[in-house]
Amino acid sequence: FTELPSTALGWFFQWAFCSAAATIVSGGVAERVNFHGYIIYSIAMTIFIYPVIVAWTWGYGWLSAGEDNINDAGFMDFAGSGIVHMTGGVGALVGAICAGPRSGRFDNPEDFQPH
Repeated sequence: FTELPSTALGWFFQWAFCSAAATIVSGGVAERVNFHGYIIYSIAMTIFIYPVIVAWTWGYGWLSAGEDNINDAGFMDFAGSGIVHMTGGVGALVGAICAGPRSGRFDNPEDFQPH
């Protein structure tokens, strides 16, 4: 990757984080939505939601540190864990609320033999 321009490296960096955030959503909606619904949700998240959150934080937007924020307290996220996990977690929460409970999953509890 040493001969790639910095824009290509930046794109790959953001692609990795964006795909991780979209993958977190799959854990929250597992067994509740079909594959096509998850693909549509992932496309919406990667095109509209994640880029806006990144622009607000890493793109020196209104949430970034160093701007004139409330009480001069901005958001600092050096490695991306906050952006990725909060975006993915909120997306999973919204998806789980919209999808509703797992109907029929726990209607007939049965005893089973452990391994």
